[in-house]
Amino acid sequence: MESQDPGTENETGTVPERKLLRLIAPKYPYINIYSHVAIPPLGLIYVGTAAALTGRYRVEIIDENNWRNNDHYALQQERPADVVGFYCGLSSTMPRVFELATLYKKFGVLTIAGGGHVDAMPEEALHNGIDVVVRGEGEAALIESMDAHFASGSYACIPGLSYLNADGSIIIQKPRPPVADLDTLPDPDFSLLVDTRRKVKFVPISRTRGCNYRCEFCSVNSRMGPARVSSYQKTLRHLEDLVAAGHRHFFFVDDNFAQDREGALALCEGIAAFQRKYHVRLNFTLQVRTQVARDPRLMEALKDAGAKVLCVGIESPIPEDLKNMHKGQNIADVEYDLRNMRRNGFLIHGMFIFGYPGKLGDESPHPLTLKQRADRYIDFITRSRIDTLQVLKAVPVPGSQLYERLKAEGRIYPLEVVGWDKYDGNFLLYQPDPGDNAVELQEQATRIMHEFYSPWNMLKLLYLGPLSPIDWVFYFVRRGAQMLAVKRREFEERYRKPFPAYGKLAEFFAQGASGATKEIYRIWRSTILRIFGSFALRGWARGVNLKHFRQMLKHQQERITNALPEYKKTRKKATE
Repeated sequence: MESQDPGTENETGTVPERKLLRLIAPKYPYINIYSHVAIPPLGLIYVGTAAALTGRYRVEIIDENNWRNNDHYALQQERPADVVGFYCGLSSTMPRVFELATLYKKFGVLTIAGGGHVDAMPEEALHNGIDVVVRGEGEAALIESMDAHFASGSYACIPGLSYLNADGSIIIQKPRPPVADLDTLPDPDFSLLVDTRRKVKFVPISRTRGCNYRCEFCSVNSRMGPARVSSYQKTLRHLEDLVAAGHRHFFFVDDNFAQDREGALALCEGIAAFQRKYHVRLNFTLQVRTQVARDPRLMEALKDAGAKVLCVGIESPIPEDLKNMHKGQNIADVEYDLRNMRRNGFLIHGMFIFGYPGKLGDESPHPLTLKQRADRYIDFITRSRIDTLQVLKAVPVPGSQLYERLKAEGRIYPLEVVGWDKYDGNFLLYQPDPGDNAVELQEQATRIMHEFYSPWNMLKLLYLGPLSPIDWVFYFVRRGAQMLAVKRREFEERYRKPFPAYGKLAEFFAQGASGATKEIYRIWRSTILRIFGSFALRGWARGVNLKHFRQMLKHQQERITNALPEYKKTRKKATE
């Protein structure tokens, strides 16, 4: 049977019913930083929107992390899906994907998977209930694979797919070229989300795909290539439509919002003008590299647009770690950048990786013990006055350079011992460097989080109230003086004559009052979030069997130490 456009009669004179495509974002196996924030995966909504616009498919998207139902069997009885697609961007959710794929296969449903994990490991998916793996960007490939299934059943001419042949062999088609012009993609339709438990507060937005950096632990560049950007005009129009629908809080999911500096500037200026014209206030969270803090014009544009929280991949305050990561930044510059972000009033969410593995065969061991490294993290975090943070262990994501290196070195723990569900950054997944203890690495990373998100933060509330007015006066003077210092430097560099400070008193009061109010808000916000974070950490600890996991780490450390020459050498030196 050939696929037909909607409204076109078939040979019997009737209009064919549109097929139901159900797209599923699988639930997380454990509590994590996103468990309490309803942010649906944007890629799933992009491909769902593209399919819906063909007119040949009805589309519904289920985000299991924000789903008021929990019974796919009953759902399939109520609304039988013809195709089910799975988002496989997180390795930690793969056990859930395979569980659901097996269930839907029993109903005779076509199962399709796409995302970073199955990009790198299509064979695994095809042996666990998935009929077709879409590699790379999925808007066109998903539609073509469904059309082919309902027409001829052959995927032979569709690039970017992997599937099982009739004889059980795996066919991996040539890669599909990336989307060259992102402006040709439809705006994601969030109304496709169904049966949500909570309203989507932070709406995800994206204007870039790919990344110009090659951090060893990340697979974005290898999957998507260098950064491609949509025009700022398209992003601005999409944002205006979302605001008209009542949304005010947005999260730019781009790995680096400012990769296209000129486009980012133009977008921010457009957003600021839109807010002034329509008298609305918007709130943005962005992911950036710290270098944006060295760009005064971009800093001002971000503030004017309504950017409040900057999520920064600091990764490590230890130079050796940054070098191993291929991060391309040094810690002195990072500290300077973070101070400048604070001075500009941004809230900073710091993202760290603890215990990053070096290369086996390096002659010199790490100069610091694990405890000394954890102390270095705590000192840096305290000194930088980061507002919120996450400290994870390195995850050897399939498809990343880190995965390939650790796999070649024989350091990744077997999947039958540490399954995909542990690949969320909260568990150690590989043998640490020679001389480092696996259990200690796991516990020191957790200690950093406990030091920051401590229940003792509740005591701060006892004195924050009485001292807030005094603090406000202090920050009023400080912020006003900082403003004058900047103005003085700019004036004297430009005009080569003394700065008339008396003419800036009004600006001094305005900047001082604004800066002081923001600083007091920052202190209260940070304290409350740290208190809530302490309860979240306790909830996570209750949900996992850490005692069993520590025993496993001890066993794996012993096994690998006895197997690999580099570790045997370290053990021999320790006993001499």
